[in-house]
Amino acid sequence: MPGEMKILVLVLAARAQPYPMLVRTIKRTWASVPVDGVSTLFYYGGDSLELIGRDLHLPVTDELPAGRKTIACFEQVLRSQQFDAVFRTNCSSYIDLPNLRAFADDHARVEGFYCGPPGKFGDLPFASGAGYFLSKDLVELVVDRQEEWDHSLPDDIALAGLLNRHGVVPVDAPRVDYTSARQVHEVDTSQFMFRCKTESPWRVGDIRIMLALQQAFCRARGGAYRSPLLTLTTALAHVYAAWLRIRRTVAP
Repeated sequence: MPGEMKILVLVLAARAQPYPMLVRTIKRTWASVPVDGVSTLFYYGGDSLELIGRDLHLPVTDELPAGRKTIACFEQVLRSQQFDAVFRTNCSSYIDLPNLRAFADDHARVEGFYCGPPGKFGDLPFASGAGYFLSKDLVELVVDRQEEWDHSLPDDIALAGLLNRHGVVPVDAPRVDYTSARQVHEVDTSQFMFRCKTESPWRVGDIRIMLALQQAFCRARGGAYRSPLLTLTTALAHVYAAWLRIRRTVAP
């Protein structure tokens, strides 16, 4: 049903650092783009149920693995939100919402749709927690059968295990992976999902990748996006790299 499916983007968030910095970056970049039929919520664990703007706080643990938090989020959005499918992502992903909309129009189904970048846990196929679609009927299935969820596993693998027991396997979705902002050049702006995961201090590298992607998409669509933060962090990255080179040179 092209152009009609309502998609609820759910961003797995947390209150511990560095996640608040990543959430702020997401809200100022890809989650700031309005797209018909697409809405975004950021969900956290906490002490009580509260919706503040786009931040959904749930009375569950904020720690990993995030199974209980994700199930609680599914329960709450089924009660309070109108959607045909969710797209669950996390704070290390850049999602281009117009391209997400186009991908859903071309590929999504309103029933039995479980789709994301492919992974394998032993013999179990799963869709990566960096970003997966789940049609509303499968969200309901997870909530109804939540006692089957294995909370010892990462949430994307536990979800796949539960769905697999009911005959549901994932279909593949594309993803571009970046581990450094230096890799962000000649961006394929036909894609919708980018993993921005670095080993940088405080995950500043993740932020720099997101800002660089935002610039690339704005240029591709004839807009402008200047980020003083990207300029500053690029300069700091050069200083840090120079310091590391000096340290290696003088090390005994």
